[in-house]
Amino acid sequence: MIAFIRTVTALSRFFAGIAAAMVATSLLLVCQMVVMEYVLGIPAPWPSEIVSYLMMGVAFLGTPYVFATGGHVAIGLFAGHSNAPAGRARAALVALVSFCFAVMFTLAGVALLVEAVRQGWRADETAAIALWIPYLSFPLGAALLALQCLAELAAIASGRESGAGEAADAGFPD
Repeated sequence: MIAFIRTVTALSRFFAGIAAAMVATSLLLVCQMVVMEYVLGIPAPWPSEIVSYLMMGVAFLGTPYVFATGGHVAIGLFAGHSNAPAGRARAALVALVSFCFAVMFTLAGVALLVEAVRQGWRADETAAIALWIPYLSFPLGAALLALQCLAELAAIASGRESGAGEAADAGFPD
């Protein structure tokens, strides 16, 4: 069970790193767009489209790590972790409800992704990106969130405080 918790938490950390790289890329694209449009006077409509898709990916791919570290996705108001049975029961309930939502989002994301691939959807804007590329982050992030919820439930069932300690020990700040 510990191997499962560590593996899922490592995956969450990995995708959090990808999300951080996406934020950095977005920052560079916005700076490039500002220089092109306001300094050089050259229109640059495509960076804002790309940045929008990158930020969508950040939201989905970063959520499992936020859950693993006990961030706002964990519904901190209700999930007071303690060794007391009531605190553990609340934490398990939050992880279970979060798991159910993550599974629903995964299924909806897969349906959207399949439809985008099947229909060959492309963005209407300048870059005309194949929409399956940005849509991929939706089911991927939601599926990883579902796994992270299961890891949290496994941590609670095994008597560990929570899976949050695994992610916090990984070197990422809280």
